Amino acid sequence: MQSDAVEASAPLAERIVGLAEVQGARLGAPGAARLAAWIERLAEFARTRNVSGARTPEAMLGVLLVPSLPLARAFEDRRPPRRVVDVGSGNGFPGVVAAALWPGARVWLVERRERKAEALAAAAAGWPALEVLACDAREVPARRPDLVGRADLVTFRAVGPLEGCNRLARPLLAPGGRVVHWKPVRLAVAERREGARTAMAAGWHERRDVVPPPPATGRLVVYEAGPPLG
Repeated sequence: MQSDAVEASAPLAERIVGLAEVQGARLGAPGAARLAAWIERLAEFARTRNVSGARTPEAMLGVLLVPSLPLARAFEDRRPPRRVVDVGSGNGFPGVVAAALWPGARVWLVERRERKAEALAAAAAGWPALEVLACDAREVPARRPDLVGRADLVTFRAVGPLEGCNRLARPLLAPGGRVVHWKPVRLAVAERREGARTAMAAGWHERRDVVPPPPATGRLVVYEAGPPLG
């Protein structure tokens, strides 16, 4: 079943490889095929379960995939992460992009909304690197103590202000790990200030924002656990 889905998604996978190149993401054919299969399966769910406002694979490329691909730039100077936690995963992005970019990584998709968590679990069938946690992010340390202080990467896309998200990430992040937030280009000064304050309290430092090329928009705000080098 999974092999049929990947084969049927070949044209879509080719498009995904091209979109990834624009964003500086090195995405191999197997990863692109898995993403294509994920998008096609999600489009099926969207027609019957109302799990996404984007209802077609084409729409999902623009709304879900392209904004997630700049994640590669936020980690390009480091060895690939081994454990990734995607908080408020929604339709699986950017978590599934992390799994496709770094095949050796284990990725947890955290989603508290029951309907979306069920759709994520169904879409994740056949992708061993993915695990869905159907709970609030505040419950993750208690439910999965093995993740406490061990995540190399924690991601937040369309979840909430920097301050609150940093607090959610703090118990999960490993020394040297990074937190990546998707934010608009015009990020409010007050939110930036509060994000920096909570990062400093956690012993993190702020790295340079990732501003992706079109058609992606916005910016990625990145914090790293530990003092800056040099």
